[in-house]
Amino acid sequence: MGNLSKYSIAALCIAFLSAVFVVKAADSWDDRDFHGSWKLNPQQSGFHALHVRPADTLEIEEKGQELRCRIDGGREELYLTNRRETTNKIGTATGKSILKWEGAALLFDTLVDGGTEQDRYTLMDRWKLTKEGRRLLIHRQIVRRRGEVEADLVYDRQ
Repeated sequence: MGNLSKYSIAALCIAFLSAVFVVKAADSWDDRDFHGSWKLNPQQSGFHALHVRPADTLEIEEKGQELRCRIDGGREELYLTNRRETTNKIGTATGKSILKWEGAALLFDTLVDGGTEQDRYTLMDRWKLTKEGRRLLIHRQIVRRRGEVEADLVYDRQ
């Protein structure tokens, strides 16, 4: 083995593993951290099938299992990420939502009930962050009695 003793080899292995751990820790990020300000990127999004333009901005706060979302600086919605139902106003309609985690993706299942047939539908969102958490990708599916539409929304962290 030459000049390297088994203690020197062990010290080199520990140093190498420590360096790998430090690099990995610097590269890590929380893929479930949606908090912050988000701005719609219309060039990267595909939402033309939706009847209503999606929000231009989202302000998201997370505290424990609560997720608060301010939409376009106005309406605020509260959700729980523990599969407990929440109720929010959506225009003149009422939305009852249940959220759950599927890996790093947050799934929204919302039943919307309004005064007209047009205002009764199911809205399903799948929220996921891209690498490093710089983009929020939302796959949206809206199901009505007369059919369904899908959209992919891209929000950039501000």
